[in-house]
Amino acid sequence: MQIVTYCNLKVPRTFMLKHWLKNTFLLVLLISTLNSLGQHNLYNDTSTINSLLERAKFVRVKNVDSAKVLLLSLKKQCSFALLNSKTVKKNTQIETVYLKKLAKIVYLLAETNNIGNNKKSALGYFKEAENTFLLLNDSLNIAHCLYEKAAINSELGNIPEALNDYTVGLKIFEKFNDKKLIAKSLNGMAVIFKNKSQIKEALSYYERSLKIFEQINDKNGMAGTLCNMGVICKGQDQLKEALDYYARSLSTYKAINNKKGQGKVLSNIGSIYFLQKKMDTALVYFDLSLKINEEIDDRISTASSLNNIGAVFFEKGQFDKALEHFKKSLTISQSINNKSGVAKSCTSISDIYLRKNNLNEALKYSLTSLKLSQELGYPFIIKASALNLKKIYQAQNNSKKALEMFEIYVSMSDSLNSQEAKELSYKSKLNYDYSRKILTDSLNLASKINLQKTQLLLELKEQKQLQQLYMFGIILIVVFFLILFIYKNYVYTKKSLVTEKKFSTQLLDEMEKERNRIARELHDGINQNLIVAKRFSINNENKAAANIIDTCIEEIRQISREMLPVYIKEESLKFSLIMLINKVEVNTNMLVSYYIEDINFSDEVKLQLYRITQECISNSLKHSKANAINIQLKKDKFVTLNIEDDGEGFNIDETNTNHFGLITIRQRAKAIGAKMEIKSKIKEGVQITITL
Repeated sequence: MQIVTYCNLKVPRTFMLKHWLKNTFLLVLLISTLNSLGQHNLYNDTSTINSLLERAKFVRVKNVDSAKVLLLSLKKQCSFALLNSKTVKKNTQIETVYLKKLAKIVYLLAETNNIGNNKKSALGYFKEAENTFLLLNDSLNIAHCLYEKAAINSELGNIPEALNDYTVGLKIFEKFNDKKLIAKSLNGMAVIFKNKSQIKEALSYYERSLKIFEQINDKNGMAGTLCNMGVICKGQDQLKEALDYYARSLSTYKAINNKKGQGKVLSNIGSIYFLQKKMDTALVYFDLSLKINEEIDDRISTASSLNNIGAVFFEKGQFDKALEHFKKSLTISQSINNKSGVAKSCTSISDIYLRKNNLNEALKYSLTSLKLSQELGYPFIIKASALNLKKIYQAQNNSKKALEMFEIYVSMSDSLNSQEAKELSYKSKLNYDYSRKILTDSLNLASKINLQKTQLLLELKEQKQLQQLYMFGIILIVVFFLILFIYKNYVYTKKSLVTEKKFSTQLLDEMEKERNRIARELHDGINQNLIVAKRFSINNENKAAANIIDTCIEEIRQISREMLPVYIKEESLKFSLIMLINKVEVNTNMLVSYYIEDINFSDEVKLQLYRITQECISNSLKHSKANAINIQLKKDKFVTLNIEDDGEGFNIDETNTNHFGLITIRQRAKAIGAKMEIKSKIKEGVQITITL
């Protein structure tokens, strides 16, 4: 399939004017700032430094490169002022003041380079800031520098340095009781342990981190930790639990508009479907992740998404497309010196060249992967690289090298198997403790029941009197006739309900079949014709028509997905409803709050409750002029689905409630044996409750 790239698009004049004005404004601001630097003796005026620092922060929001220029000039002038205070004035108090200012400038410069994805420069400036804070004996700011260095080193694959900085920084944060940074440090260390296949340690750090984030109500931290917990569940083959963690994480990231977090979670959801061999669904999530990562210029995540897409094409047997994506990922990882990303891409590229029997290229990439993965200490990549090298050397009749690689492969396999045995032992202990608790509770309950039975028998023996037995007989007769009457009434009512339910079920089945038929016809019929038309337009260089057809294709795909979502039957109702809510929040201005418990339903009940929720949301969007919707699904004595909006509402006594949407909801409720209740008043919104 050929990928069409559109370029040389005309930019609207209004956009060009705004862009020119923005750059002109920044240029004027930068020139005036540099003039300020020249007109002031900084060592005589510390307020000027504070003013310029604030201006640098403002400039950084608009243009990172301009902020770097300003900060470098400010650093140079402040260093000169510091030197002057040492050599000329020899005033220790002034020297300390300028040392503090210089530390702040360097730290801000490090942050600015990190925002601009210049990780190597950022790392150098954080080290410089750390040394300056060390001269000031400022422990808390030293810990901040250590944390930032650890995060960058972890991304770049410098694992020993990252782990050391996290550990030292954590002790300082604990001393100052900085809960947020304690939790973030624990999270960073957990990621490293997970990558080193030390799952027990990783899980322990994640749980400690999540507990602290919940205490301080840090939603960003909670979302990140939930995502990481999902990764752990995926590693333990608990895919359903992993998807639940990812859905909760994605919803939280969207609520706080964290694009980077959304891209990460979407990629992880795609990896679940990849493991389940649902390659088309996996590709959808990987593509969504890639678009977000490119939008925010997150190059590490962009490289990861490209690697994932390449893996899908590899599984599909489309090796040329896979190789194209792997090499794009490799180029990005090399440009930012991301050792972990380079090692993974090289392993994947080597796999493809092995398939193509191109041993020279396969050898080159496998050697690179092995070297980097050994530096990082990542056993999975070492194992994969060694296996590829063993195959290559065997094909080249190099027995000595092949044996050497096989020994590395076996060593890594033994290490991983040993780690898996520890994990199984850990899981077994948890299961044993849980089972033992259940057994103890059961024995205690049995003892209580036996005691109650004994007491009841004694009481019955003491109360054997004829009068009581006579009264008991009369009561039995009355109860018998009462039960008989209730039973007959129940049978009659049940027959009526069964007949009505059968009719409702048949009607809804026909509606569902019609939905599926329309979705298939849109996808297989009209959509295919549009694709043919698009290719014809491209061949005839009619790009405008091709763009219009692209829009039509995307709209039809969206309609098809809404009419026949792929995950309704495959996933839990909780997951399906959260994905529906996410779509509503993305595509509308509606604010949706919810509390959804994870309850197991049959496919029929799950489908009907999903359609009821979909219909209620649609009614609120179309008719009620609502700004917010609240959805609750919970189980107590009964399962209740409650959907409420803050729209205009209506008077139930005066308004015809036989609206088609309400009829459909009522029929769907009856089809699964549920009751429907509507509450509404004018200007007080609408509340629909389904009780099952």
